[in-house]
Amino acid sequence: MSKEERQDWTRHVHNLNGMLHQEPVATIAHGFFWYLLLLITCPLMAFGAIFLSAYRLLDFYLWNREILPKDYPDKELGVFVTGCDTGFGQELVFSLVSKGFTVFAACLSEDSFKQFQGEPRIIPIKVNITSDEDVRKAYETVCKWQKDDDKESPKKRHFHALVNNAGCGRLSLIDWMEVKDFEEIMNVNFFGTIRVVKAFLPLLKQQAATGSYKDARVVNMISTAGVFAGGVLAAGYECSKHALDAYTTNLRVELGTFGVKVTKLNPSMHKTALAESKNLIGGMRKIWDAMTPEHREEYGEDYFNAIAEPIETRAGRLYWDKKYVVEAMENAVVSGNPPERVMVGLDARYIVYPLSKLPTWFRVNIIQKTPAIMTQKPKAQ
Repeated sequence: MSKEERQDWTRHVHNLNGMLHQEPVATIAHGFFWYLLLLITCPLMAFGAIFLSAYRLLDFYLWNREILPKDYPDKELGVFVTGCDTGFGQELVFSLVSKGFTVFAACLSEDSFKQFQGEPRIIPIKVNITSDEDVRKAYETVCKWQKDDDKESPKKRHFHALVNNAGCGRLSLIDWMEVKDFEEIMNVNFFGTIRVVKAFLPLLKQQAATGSYKDARVVNMISTAGVFAGGVLAAGYECSKHALDAYTTNLRVELGTFGVKVTKLNPSMHKTALAESKNLIGGMRKIWDAMTPEHREEYGEDYFNAIAEPIETRAGRLYWDKKYVVEAMENAVVSGNPPERVMVGLDARYIVYPLSKLPTWFRVNIIQKTPAIMTQKPKAQ
């Protein structure tokens, strides 16, 4: 293609772009495009769903292998897990240790160490993932363990998995939150995870480059908030989890070139301390109390109580047993072929994820009809 032909082609494309942004062409073209797309893709998607389900069944029963220390008598496999004080992280630590892994349990508080006493393969470390210094020291601890092979054992130590489980959340309307409130959530859920991954990348890449270990992986705990925006009172949390979901997708692409696997976990609400109604309302109350009296007066205490009441009385009714999340985390750690994404929870798989694929206006209309929450009106109205 000559230079003149390329210029003509570029000009035509720009003219087409301009035309498709002019009414009524824009509306007609948009409708026609989606009509053709759905007409063609819906049958293909139906066939694809059947094919994918069949493939996963075959993979589960025939092809997929588990990577367990007992199957590698010449190796000792280490796993680093954040957020091990309580909840998913705490239970995952004990589960992995029972399977023979050496687990570095990163806890925010040293008081959490006592629950791991008596377990020689659990190495608790105090780590605040918002601290560069804490994360650096944790990484150095893992590196020292890997290099300091037990002289009485022929086993070679390898870093098998990095599990980013630590996170935080707080319920609030956007109007109630200051920028610092968004920053606090992002610093833990998003930048904290990036900080940990960044620290451990040299070790993951070094293993891959030397060929000393080829089954390493990163597992990021995200949440359904990473795929579905517009949940009531959860803007700060959802922003951080959407960012983390996008980051994890890019991480999977880039680390794939080194042979390092990356998995996203997107559970819905499960029974953990973070999801207890007293903690949800307590976090919301903290933000409410930090507002100016004039700002609170715009809504009124009755408005706050009306929002808090269903959280207090109904939260937990449909919270699933956390064992299903722990099982998904464990599978992502031990599977020889870990999935790219795992939705955990009936609502996550069959309600939230399908809804996330629908037009925004449709989702917003559903959310705005949520009883006892969005139906409440501020005093100013």
